[in-house]
Amino acid sequence: MSGWNDLFAHLRRRYGDAPGGSALWQALAGRGSVRAFRDPAPSLRLPLSLTLHDNFYGEGDIRAAIDAYDRRRAVRQPYAQQRRADELGPAERYGWSEDKARQYNLPERADFGAFIRSKGFRLG
Repeated sequence: MSGWNDLFAHLRRRYGDAPGGSALWQALAGRGSVRAFRDPAPSLRLPLSLTLHDNFYGEGDIRAAIDAYDRRRAVRQPYAQQRRADELGPAERYGWSEDKARQYNLPERADFGAFIRSKGFRLG
């Protein structure tokens, strides 16, 4: 294999389309989006103080810290559109935390485990 296009074409031949994933495979198979994998813009991350707990767990001032993260991310990486706005309505402030709340509001791809097992993978 000589590049991204060959790799993704091979994966598509080997594993087929994931449920609901044909648009992704088309993008990855060389229809314009592969360049994003070569030089992605760095994504802001939650601070380690929110994600790393060594021998303890405490929420502390988690709401204020997530709100600050939402504001920083809105300046550097604003969302182009709101997730599920047609179902949930537009949010006045739409940041990372609102996006995640909407993302996990309903189950998605419940059939993905069965798809992976059908391709020979064992899930624990």
